[in-house]
Amino acid sequence: MGEISNIDESEVCWDLALAGLAEEEHRKLGRTLKVEDFSRIAKENAMRLDDIMSTMFELCLRGHWFYQGTDGVNEQITRDMIDKLNQDGRLNELDLAAYSGGWRPS
Repeated sequence: MGEISNIDESEVCWDLALAGLAEEEHRKLGRTLKVEDFSRIAKENAMRLDDIMSTMFELCLRGHWFYQGTDGVNEQITRDMIDKLNQDGRLNELDLAAYSGGWRPS
């Protein structure tokens, strides 16, 4: 599956612990993950949704995860998309409303 192994931690641009939480949740649920799933994970673990989603966007950008639109088709995540989302500071659920599809490991 999309497990991340044999990586140089000095080159990682995402949070390995958050990536692990997402992997575990994906395995547990057996389906793509939605923003609502990440929001729940954030609340259950007393962390910010922004941190989890920043990690997910980086994982997609690097090809470790995919984002699928509501039609089930993979949509490319670009650095420009991430920069636009982050231009007002921290992400929130309103910022993520356009991402109503699902996230899955590559």
